Amino acid sequence: MNFTDFAKAQPGDFMKVFWNNNVGKREHGHSVVFLGEEVLNGVPSVHFWSSNVGMGYGDKYVARSKIKAAIFSRLTAPRALARAPGLTPKVDPYLASLLNTDSSLAEAGQKCGM
Repeated sequence: MNFTDFAKAQPGDFMKVFWNNNVGKREHGHSVVFLGEEVLNGVPSVHFWSSNVGMGYGDKYVARSKIKAAIFSRLTAPRALARAPGLTPKVDPYLASLLNTDSSLAEAGQKCGM
């Protein structure tokens, strides 16, 4: 399940953070695990686990206002991951194209089934 509404997000959801309004070659973002939202020192903040904190892994808080957009993905059938070793590798043409071309959040949403 993919969605963009923070109100639907649950701790453990995967979250693609967009630090700017671009999708594709000019995009600045990061994939994290959503842990929740809190108000810290009066600032609405997003709490997530990241592999990009300092020199290692850990959780981080970022002001909600710094996140331009987000796409959440929820793993709804974790047992299906056991089939992964037997799958044939496949390149998604749209996702591969994002290395060299621009897209939009609307197009990304449509391509991700939202």
